[in-house]
Amino acid sequence: MDQFEISLYIDPPSHHFLNDKLFEIDQARLAGDNLMAPYAHLRSYLETKGIRVHTADKMPALSNRGRNIFVSLGRRGSYKSLANRSDTILSAFFAMECPIVDPVLYRELPEVQRYFRRVFSWSDTTSLERFTGSPVQLRKFHWPQSFDDVHEKLWCRQERKFMVMINSNKLPRLYWRELYTERLRAIEYFEQTGEIDLYGRGWDKP
Repeated sequence: MDQFEISLYIDPPSHHFLNDKLFEIDQARLAGDNLMAPYAHLRSYLETKGIRVHTADKMPALSNRGRNIFVSLGRRGSYKSLANRSDTILSAFFAMECPIVDPVLYRELPEVQRYFRRVFSWSDTTSLERFTGSPVQLRKFHWPQSFDDVHEKLWCRQERKFMVMINSNKLPRLYWRELYTERLRAIEYFEQTGEIDLYGRGWDKP
């Protein structure tokens, strides 16, 4: 029997992490501060249990040997084509973005629920029903953290301002009770007095 009777295939949140880059800790340009470490740890741990782990683009053609477990971290492009495969279980779908930024994702969740055994979100069914249109049984997940301490070299710096903000520059696609606009107003206010250190992608663009 093949050493790997069960294989886990993860569809990452972005195409940048295909080709097993999801498990490469040094993908710092897109992944921030060692954020890929939990995925690398998951892969290493499961392979000690005899479970092969790859990104979804590595899934081979239909086979009568073994069983594939498929997990999506928010991408919706490929799961329907896998639904009829006898060797594949659509195990879990994670809604990673919020509905203010990606409302289309939440409108599609009722259909996603028909295919996946579990749907995970950072919120709950009742709170998100306004965006999903009908009840979706949601399980809560928490972001894995790659360390539990501060960076002492950065923490001890004295040349800091009153406030720091670390966010990508995003605009809401829905304006119902959203706080992205308030975030921009706060940046504008504290920037006038030079009291904010702003970090994140996209702030050099409109």
